[in-house]
Amino acid sequence: AVRTLGNANIVLESVEASYVGANVSPENGPITTHVNPLQMIAERTGGRFFPAESSDLVATIHKAATDHASGYELGFYDEGDWLPGLIPIGVRVKRAGVTLRYREGFHAEPAAPQSTSQDLLERAVDSVTIPITAKVTRTAGSHGTLTLRLNVDTKSLTLRQDGAVWRTKPTFFTRFASDVEDQVGDVPLDSPELTLTQAQHDRALREGINLRFTVKAQEGAVTLRVLVRDASSGAAGTVTISLAGIPEAY
Repeated sequence: AVRTLGNANIVLESVEASYVGANVSPENGPITTHVNPLQMIAERTGGRFFPAESSDLVATIHKAATDHASGYELGFYDEGDWLPGLIPIGVRVKRAGVTLRYREGFHAEPAAPQSTSQDLLERAVDSVTIPITAKVTRTAGSHGTLTLRLNVDTKSLTLRQDGAVWRTKPTFFTRFASDVEDQVGDVPLDSPELTLTQAQHDRALREGINLRFTVKAQEGAVTLRVLVRDASSGAAGTVTISLAGIPEAY
């Protein structure tokens, strides 16, 4: 519960109710004290525990709501590469007389295994983590050569600013398949790092990145699948194109 609340950035304020006249009779056996889960969860998520001080539950809940409204939300960028488990957080202030309450940390989850490019190229359905659209035409006078035009959703790529330009490094693969889904050829496409000016970056966020490749059609192929993978995040997208009736480009 603490891990789920913390990673969702939720602070729990807990209120304990008391009931007038409630008591434990000694003849019923010894009294055993247990860890109060409401107090433990509240304190570990940065909230406050309000013990039962009276039977006025409404007033106590009002105190909890008022306390919650006086908090601050702090954020920071980290470099990642954490080992799975609790990553402790510490907060300090220079002002005297201040009592701090904050979450104990955040939990780094194990990295999910990434599908390989080969797995994605051989899937029965396309992956849409990186949305892409494609258009294929045959080169005029050369039926074995295809011109592949791609539009890649820029928002799905990792863009890093380097001074006055933005850089991103997607990689591209193609897979030709026969009518019985037999692989007849994988072709990695030349995919150098892309450098965008600020104007190109802004336009790409609105319209996507347009790219053009020339590929050699494989004999016996009836479909062409294109894969785009973001080198930084590992996210990928694929699109499958029928090679039947592809027009020539003039």
